[in-house]
Amino acid sequence: MNLTEAADSLHMTKGALSYQIKQLEQNLGFDVFLRQHGGIVFTSKGQELYNQVLSSFEKIEQSIDRLQSEQSAHLTVGMTTYFASRWLTPRLMTFTSQYPDIRLRIQPIMGEVDLNRDHIDLAIQWGDGDWSELAVEPLFNCPAFPTAGKETFLKIKKKGLKASLGTFALLHDFDQSTSWEKWLERASMDVAIKSNSLVIPDP
Repeated sequence: MNLTEAADSLHMTKGALSYQIKQLEQNLGFDVFLRQHGGIVFTSKGQELYNQVLSSFEKIEQSIDRLQSEQSAHLTVGMTTYFASRWLTPRLMTFTSQYPDIRLRIQPIMGEVDLNRDHIDLAIQWGDGDWSELAVEPLFNCPAFPTAGKETFLKIKKKGLKASLGTFALLHDFDQSTSWEKWLERASMDVAIKSNSLVIPDP
């Protein structure tokens, strides 16, 4: 893949595109491209991400085609504001240029959504997809891992992760979240979570 040609096709400078790639890789926490003489190629993780994003766009396109066939000129999509700003916003220009007749409306949501109650055509939500009453298609996999401030990290490093987890108030993104329990199960850690965990929802 030639970076100069890619920048030209996006009407960007090579430097601006390189900066965007660097920012993307910093946000993701892994390298998407491998720099080689004369160009760049996908890393294994980058190729997997590309395949999933491409598949996701195709699924969104299929949903749009279905809605258009129903003669609907409006598309209301529910998602968290974080997801809208970090994932959707950079792609809106492409969407509106490809589907100029679709009036797209973004509906901020928190927690599980009721499509009928909230008047939403489709929703993009974090979760395991276990919503039997809805037609669900996976968008992409998102790795989950614990994070902590520097001071807390040093305490954990001294005592060990398993010994430390039961002593801290853990953060949850919504009430009744089982994310920590699922992570502990995957990590084969039998740890009792403190009842005074904090809930900080994604607005």
